[in-house]
Amino acid sequence: MNHENGTIGPLMKVELDLLARPLESSGQAPEPVSMHFIYGIGVSGLTPFEKALAGKSSGEQLTLDVTAEHTGELFGHLGCTMIKTIAAQLPWRLEVRVKSAEKAGDRELIKAMAEMGGCEGDCGCGCG
Repeated sequence: MNHENGTIGPLMKVELDLLARPLESSGQAPEPVSMHFIYGIGVSGLTPFEKALAGKSSGEQLTLDVTAEHTGELFGHLGCTMIKTIAAQLPWRLEVRVKSAEKAGDRELIKAMAEMGGCEGDCGCGCG
């Protein structure tokens, strides 16, 4: 599989649009937010969230139901970023759309690895 042309794979810089709808509410949908990360750099291997994104290209979508109990397991090292980005009370029905996937540069990889130390516990993700 050629990951050079926008297909999500190892060490790709991935940009997503995320729409988190509260599971208990049928009110007005929130606005989507953008998130980016480097795919596959977690020290524990791929997270279930990353596995769900594997092989997807720009424009493809997926939907996940996310509860507080499963956030750490589902997102792993991406959990803190995900919770801060969405800033909505769990549980969610998370609609994910791939905006882009491109080869990450060396500086981007180094910066992403340096930032993996967690958020010092202020987001409620349990990383601190």
